[in-house]
Amino acid sequence: MPNFLVLVRSLTLNTNDSWMFAIVLLAALIVSVYTSPQIVHSSSVIYSQDISLLTKLPEKRQQLDFVLLARPLDDFPRYIIKIKDQTKLISVKIPQTTQVNLEREVLLKHAIPFSIASDEWLNEHSQALADPEISPTIWRASLDFFQKNLVGLSLC
Repeated sequence: MPNFLVLVRSLTLNTNDSWMFAIVLLAALIVSVYTSPQIVHSSSVIYSQDISLLTKLPEKRQQLDFVLLARPLDDFPRYIIKIKDQTKLISVKIPQTTQVNLEREVLLKHAIPFSIASDEWLNEHSQALADPEISPTIWRASLDFFQKNLVGLSLC
């Protein structure tokens, strides 16, 4: 027969452990709030990695203004989509391994015209190639370090 008294004693926490647990829990909550994706309201570009935006282009063919492929030889080229009624561009970042299949199965199969973005156009619309996920600030780097090492730091 198991001795439940021993189990209950082992599960009880002293006050120092409770305070440490509460602090670690609060720190984890703060880190999760500050690392949630932030919406950039001033941007004239909608950033996405959703490939379904490209696979739905045949349905929106009449609404398309243009489709550009920016830097096709990069590891992560971008398709830049302009819809006629919208003022914002849509920048879809995809892996290069997917690019050939998307072109063949979606764009070429449904005769959707697209072209490679020129360097002049990219210089004028440099925001289309910006990567909002990368933030070079020291605070973001230290927050990422703290988030990745939270458990190890709390055990010290």
